[in-house]
Amino acid sequence: MDTRPDAVVPPASGVTSAISTTPATMAATQGASVIAAPSEPVPTTPVGKLLASLKATQDLNQRIELLKALAEAAGQSDGGFTAQSGALVEHCLQLLDTVPVAFKLTDSSQMCRAQVLELLHRMPSTDSLRAPGSPLTTLLGKMTKLLYLENEHNASLCLKIIIDLHKNYRCNNPILISEFLEFVQAVFDNFAYSVDLAFGDYCTDEYLFKALKLAQSAFQTAESRHSTLKTNQQTLSEQLPKARETVQGCKSMVTNSLKKVENAKTHLNNLRATMGSEMQSRTAQAQLSTCESELSTASQSLSSAQATLSSKESHLRNTSTTVKRASSTLEATKAAYQSINARVAARQANKANPVAPPAIDPQASGKALHSFKVLTECPIVIVLLYQLYNANPQDGVKKLLPDFVPLAMSVLAYAPALKPVVPEAIRDLHEEFIGAQVKTLSFIAYILNKKLHDYFTPYKEQLPAFVLQLLHSAPSNCAQLRKELLIAVRHILASDFRKGFVSQIDRLMEESLLVGVGWSCRELLRPLAYSTLADLVHHVRQDLSHQQLRRAVHLFLRNVQDTSLPVTIQTMSCKLLLNLVEIIANVQAQNAVISRQLLLHILAVFISKMGGLAEWNIPRLLASHSQNAPDKDEDDESSPSTTGSPRLARTRSTTRS
Repeated sequence: MDTRPDAVVPPASGVTSAISTTPATMAATQGASVIAAPSEPVPTTPVGKLLASLKATQDLNQRIELLKALAEAAGQSDGGFTAQSGALVEHCLQLLDTVPVAFKLTDSSQMCRAQVLELLHRMPSTDSLRAPGSPLTTLLGKMTKLLYLENEHNASLCLKIIIDLHKNYRCNNPILISEFLEFVQAVFDNFAYSVDLAFGDYCTDEYLFKALKLAQSAFQTAESRHSTLKTNQQTLSEQLPKARETVQGCKSMVTNSLKKVENAKTHLNNLRATMGSEMQSRTAQAQLSTCESELSTASQSLSSAQATLSSKESHLRNTSTTVKRASSTLEATKAAYQSINARVAARQANKANPVAPPAIDPQASGKALHSFKVLTECPIVIVLLYQLYNANPQDGVKKLLPDFVPLAMSVLAYAPALKPVVPEAIRDLHEEFIGAQVKTLSFIAYILNKKLHDYFTPYKEQLPAFVLQLLHSAPSNCAQLRKELLIAVRHILASDFRKGFVSQIDRLMEESLLVGVGWSCRELLRPLAYSTLADLVHHVRQDLSHQQLRRAVHLFLRNVQDTSLPVTIQTMSCKLLLNLVEIIANVQAQNAVISRQLLLHILAVFISKMGGLAEWNIPRLLASHSQNAPDKDEDDESSPSTTGSPRLARTRSTTRS
């Protein structure tokens, strides 16, 4: 939704807004040809008139035209949305309930639903939706539920609406946030199945066997975790009756102690009233103190028992929620394993006569739960929710971050190897797949920068391999995607996980892997790639082997002499080489000769670079100085000439040599 200020509704007699004269508005109002019911007030604003026509018509095509007109009105500054926002949202929700879901972009139902969501997305922010009783919470809950039902095109609009609602209205509803995070978890859980649905018919046999092993391992892990959680849930359920009995027993003890205290007080008061002996009074006072001590002990036992019961009940609720999520993960991993296993069996059975894959419908839109586009948006929403509601100690995002870490790492584990000849639509889908993985890696980098390293400690060895796999799989003709990937890698290398990349630094020094082989990638990404690599080499220089040092020196010496790189990158390469000099000089004795050669090589390149700079720049400086020098006065005849100064003569001699 837009964040413009609320529009002011003009008087009915002076409605001259440009909205009513747009072509879409005229077509919509002519096509509807329906007048509002006499019992309802006559709408006076353009939005009110369009909304009345939309409520009255039942024709899908007319609804589409009216929705287009309303969407155009949402782009105007004076459309009258302030007064009609609540009614408009409620009617849009009714349309989403009545118009059926479709998975073909040219279907009338799909076009109508898409226009409804586009209208909700473009509708400006209004204070009326912040008022109590507004349909804001209903709208947010509806968008979350639609994510499970809609196609990927409409689901992308739903995600944009959810983002805008949280940005503009701060809908800090723990239940709705938890429901959305459950959907994100379901998308991550179904990733393996989604990859098989998208690329199963176009992957190589080698990758299918590898994917089968990954799916089997994931299924076994999910099954074991689900079984363990079910056992814990059963144990906690069995402990609750005993804890409740303990609480009831403590309550009985407190009740009995209270009665004893009351009786002791009554006995003591009676003795005082009847002027009993001092010995009897002391005995009664001692009995009262004993009863009060017993009451205090019973009260403490009751408080402890109630705290234990409350803790067990809370633990059981959390465990039940975790079991529910684990059940969803188990079902998703089981479906992926069965699908890949069936595909492998079918391919082996038809190895002699391969079956051609089904034709691809360009107008089809898959389910959002298996969409790479939707998965690309999910990490962005998680980061937004974390930023908006991080101050809340009961924030569901923070509590569920440990659950998202293994899911995010499992997304990076898949790298489908396509056959040499595949349809162009599959290659486009593969680019979306890489985009989803890059966004997931950016999400991981964000968590690492928030000092949450402990979540990734079990994956410390896997992360560098996943990064190199992504660098290898990312298409070289998509410079923007590789740029996002390099930025994510740069943030990861800024964390303590950079030590894991020492073993992979030889591959990172390959320009074809780090930058790509495309012309646009080489022209745009080389500065970013080499600055990222220089940061890594600088921080881990103490851990590099002698062979890695030699390779780093040769690479950055080449950058010093590469005039196609920016001057800042050449200067950065010089600084890095100077930082490596001390490391090279302190190598072991058996590598002393090679180290001396490296140092001499660095010195020779620096001298050559300085000579080139002098040969290029000093003549230009002299020419500029001679042009800007003022005319000499007669009084300056005795002063030494600039052209004949010994220092400048030596400079010219050095330049010629």
